[in-house]
Amino acid sequence: MIILGIFLLLAISIAVHSLSKKFIPIAVPKGRLKILVVGWLGALSASFLEGFIGPWEPEIAGFYLIAAVIGSAVSILGWGVAPFVSIFIGLNMRKRVKDQVKQKGD
Repeated sequence: MIILGIFLLLAISIAVHSLSKKFIPIAVPKGRLKILVVGWLGALSASFLEGFIGPWEPEIAGFYLIAAVIGSAVSILGWGVAPFVSIFIGLNMRKRVKDQVKQKGD
């Protein structure tokens, strides 16, 4: 049963990756293995989290399906958006430092 659940989470990760690549290609990172691992871990952690908080959906192969889809999507999207966020934060930090240096020079 657990092996079936692991493969189910892997299939969810693959499906979420292919759908997100089709609809929002700029926010989906390149590569296959990293994305599969990130999506699988997101699905696994979301399914376990729902199990601890209180299940509100049926359990399939030991995992919660809707929570796994949401967790996989959030983790893949987060992994893809992280470089853009770091660039944005870095640019803002550089601008602040330049402004501070300019103020000290004046």
